[in-house]
Amino acid sequence: MKIGIIPLASEVHDPHQLFPESNAILEPLTRVFEIKEITISEINQVDFPIVLIQTGGTEHRFKAIFPQLINTGKPITLLATNTHNSLPASLEILYWIKRNGIHNSLLLHGPMETIIEKIQKRARHIKIAFTLSKMKIGVIGKPSDWLISSDVDYEKVKQKWGVTIVDIPLEEVISNIGEFSPAIIDETRSIFPSPRYIDGPDDTDITGAIQIYLSLKKVAARYNLSALTLRCFDLLKPLNNTGCLALSRLNDEGFPAGCEGDIPALFTMIINTLITHEPSFMANPSQITSDGIIFAHCTVPMNIVQSFGYKTHFESGIGIGISGEFQRSIMTLSKINGDSLDNYYVVSGEGTPLEESPNLCRTQVKLKIAGGYDYFYKSPLGNHHILSKGDHVDSFVEFADYFSLQKIH
Repeated sequence: MKIGIIPLASEVHDPHQLFPESNAILEPLTRVFEIKEITISEINQVDFPIVLIQTGGTEHRFKAIFPQLINTGKPITLLATNTHNSLPASLEILYWIKRNGIHNSLLLHGPMETIIEKIQKRARHIKIAFTLSKMKIGVIGKPSDWLISSDVDYEKVKQKWGVTIVDIPLEEVISNIGEFSPAIIDETRSIFPSPRYIDGPDDTDITGAIQIYLSLKKVAARYNLSALTLRCFDLLKPLNNTGCLALSRLNDEGFPAGCEGDIPALFTMIINTLITHEPSFMANPSQITSDGIIFAHCTVPMNIVQSFGYKTHFESGIGIGISGEFQRSIMTLSKINGDSLDNYYVVSGEGTPLEESPNLCRTQVKLKIAGGYDYFYKSPLGNHHILSKGDHVDSFVEFADYFSLQKIH
């Protein structure tokens, strides 16, 4: 990532006097990052601009370049030195920036190791923003009817995140079934990990689930999708099968894929993948008990459970549902929702495997979180929530702060 330094100094300061202090702060950074000094007109040549406030009296100079900084779509980052009233000027500028509605602006100052750490985090968020701006999400078959609080405004999402959302008829998935030769199906079967057991589904069900996977891959390629969410229950009658196995495999391949046409849940899965570099588990909060919340769903990425088996889909009793067993470990629970996907909830807790209940979806895990469960009773962000392995709360909050999301407690 190319970092561009835009130095600003007042007219009354001799540039030669400023060089030693500026060099003392920039030279250590060049050992870690690719850095070059630029003018404001060269800002589009770098990925990450930083405005170096060399002296006091630079506030009016910053105002003059502010429109060009904003037009890049990149965050505003200030760097203050220890001399020549650099820090006082930077504080004045930072407050002015935030008064103008740019809430993810940041001031770098202090020990060099702190500055380097903040730049590294900033760089990660810029990379996430760039990745999102290139993404196209497919909503195959529209959200399920029961997701009454999970609709989003496509245009607002585009404006905030750069993400394009497209609606795709479910018929495009159904119409592909039957196009795949036995040789392709057998070859594809070999890429799926072997289940520990099979209880219910037969070979016809497995073959049909593989065809759904191949069909989703074909649709994703046709529309150049980066992720998809599937109105999966509408596959039950025409195909006598489910999308559970297909969605599991897509997630294991690094392609976020969610259930029931739930866009906020899918977007949360995308963010978790970008933060953790692993797939995540989309699940229903099914029971709240005194010692934890039970989450359950009929699909789970096979890479994040210690073992799994094939059962039928819970609600319908047909096709394939995946019964995965998690290891006991710390897990992060998160959800993003809202018209423009601008509200979030995140917490970590201890996840424990369960003796499977026949009255819940096939993959089940209990999460015990600190601080109680008032969020779920007072202001939940809808039904589905996302579980990922490990404690990623700090990273998620840093991401949310960068993108100016509102935390729901």
